[in-house]
Formats: sequence, C-alpha cells, structure tokens
Amino acid sequence: MEKKVSGRNRPEVKAKVWTLPLGYLKTNCYIIAPEGFRDAAVIDPGDECEKIVAVLKENGLFVRLILLTHGHWDHIGAVADLFDYALAETERGAGNKGRLHSLGGGTVPAILLHESDEGLLEEGSPRPITPAGFLEHGDQLRIGP
Repeated sequence: MEKKVSGRNRPEVKAKVWTLPLGYLKTNCYIIAPEGFRDAAVIDPGDECEKIVAVLKENGLFVRLILLTHGHWDHIGAVADLFDYALAETERGAGNKGRLHSLGGGTVPAILLHESDEGLLEEGSPRPITPAGFLEHGDQLRIGP
C-alpha cells in the first residue's frame, strides 16, 4: 500500500465491495478488495466487529488498511477490535509471508484518517488507537496489485 500512487502503466483491477450497515445507527462500513487478491481495506468499522470479521473470513481476506472517514463514535467503534484481529492474522502469517506490507514498510495493518480527527479517535475509541498516518484531500491509496 502506498500513498499517492499514479495509475499510469498499471493494469486495471476490478474491486469487490461489501456494504455492512452496523450498529445502532446502521452506519455503513465498507470492505474493499481487488478481485483475485486477498488484501482488503475496511472503511469506517463503526460497530459489530464480528460481522466484519465474518465477511473477511468467508472471502479469505486479510485487512491491510483501516480507513476512517472521520472520528465520530459510530464510524470508529470497532476499530480497536478490528485492528487486533488483523494484527493477529498478520502475526499468524495467514499464508502471506513475504507479502505483508503497510505504510511505512511495517507488517501491521495501517489505520488512516484525516489529521483533524485524531482527537476524536482518541476520545471515541473504546481503547487508545494510534493512526499510522493521515489522509489529505486528493490522496490515493493502493491495496493489492
């Protein structure tokens, strides 16, 4: 996964998207994965981590990015549990040795949001979470190929 990736000279890869309305407010959480690959991004894991994990397991996917559109509680409620799940899968190897990556070159899933929401993430998350980086308008992210 890289930030600000140019689309030149890259083959087009179609992505599969799952929409999960979660929690009391039925806030949409999205799982995005390029077809034919096991890397996935989860956007706004607001609640009910077990439902997110069920989709990941059912489709053989591994979380590489957790993206937060903003830091309100209904968009970040399951972020700590999802991170723990993704980290445990990464540490187990999950058949992906040699392919693990995240922003900064580490092997843990990256959590990204806009810098102005960092305080909300700290206040609203059930457990403290430190983002791997911050997103700005116009940033492009890549997952998979």
